[in-house]
Amino acid sequence: MVCYSTVIHYRTVHHLLPGGRSEKGQPVKILVTGGAGFIGSALIHHLTSLDGEVMVIDDLSTGRIENIHPACAFRKMDILDKDFACVVADFAPEVIVHLAAQSSVTRSLTDPAENDRINLDGTRAVAQAAIGCGAVRVVFASSAAVYGDPAEIPLTEGSAKAPQNPYGASKLAGEALLAELLGPAGIDYVSGRFANVYGPRQSAAGEAGVVAAFCSRIAAGSAPIVNGDGSQVRDFVYVGDVVSALTLLIAHDLRFSSIPGPDGPAFNISTARGVALTELLISLRQITGFHEREEHGEAPAGEVRTSILSADKASDILEWDAEVELDDGLQATWNWFKEQAPRT
Repeated sequence: MVCYSTVIHYRTVHHLLPGGRSEKGQPVKILVTGGAGFIGSALIHHLTSLDGEVMVIDDLSTGRIENIHPACAFRKMDILDKDFACVVADFAPEVIVHLAAQSSVTRSLTDPAENDRINLDGTRAVAQAAIGCGAVRVVFASSAAVYGDPAEIPLTEGSAKAPQNPYGASKLAGEALLAELLGPAGIDYVSGRFANVYGPRQSAAGEAGVVAAFCSRIAAGSAPIVNGDGSQVRDFVYVGDVVSALTLLIAHDLRFSSIPGPDGPAFNISTARGVALTELLISLRQITGFHEREEHGEAPAGEVRTSILSADKASDILEWDAEVELDDGLQATWNWFKEQAPRT
């Protein structure tokens, strides 16, 4: 099991989850969709360490059964299954963290209808299940992709939204769906707009995060592949920092949906630091000792060249700041990929 506490010290929270207890003294019930995935598994391991009662719903299309903490209840199912709302109602969570998604930009371009089915219809199903079970709050995993090609750097929550692909558009529409459905029902809702998340357990298969893709190839003794010239700039945030932000979004005593403005219940979760892919490779070479020259592929269609998110709002309201330095996060990520590499 990956020990994130060697990289980041998690702060305790004081409202829904002080030691995993509700105000009635019972364990807080938290449902995590997509909990067998990269971010979801990191979150559920942390929540169980706080003695929260956690249930995972995941269809395992991209998640892995071994990622699920043994203390968690688990149901293998698609959030669009007809029995989803009944399963949620039976568990009766106080908080639903909705991480399940179609997250491939490329796939969203080739099959936008399927992207919308999973991301829009799926988010609608989660919101309706939250209403049906009387949940207190829904926490939604949104994305930096809602902004599209930035007109300003760093991007704030109030920056213009012009998604460049169906994936980003579906995340923005998902935020609006929560407001439309949960607001009238009196259920609180909040969205975390994640920058480029990286860390242990991230899959290198398919359209993986670039850190996972680089580490996987280096662990296999192959040169990393850079799509494009490597000058693209991204805001890399370590998964442990994302988990600490999600924990605050789960447990904070603020009613997020009451924050004024359309972007009131949305928070950028980021480092606010831009790192070029060439700079990232320099750091990985120093950490791994692998110095073979990278290979280059074609730049992805419609790629945003620079994406840096301001985290001032999260800092001011949640008192959250990314704490893991890039080199420390890369070292922890590399250690995990190195352990996964086949023994020779």
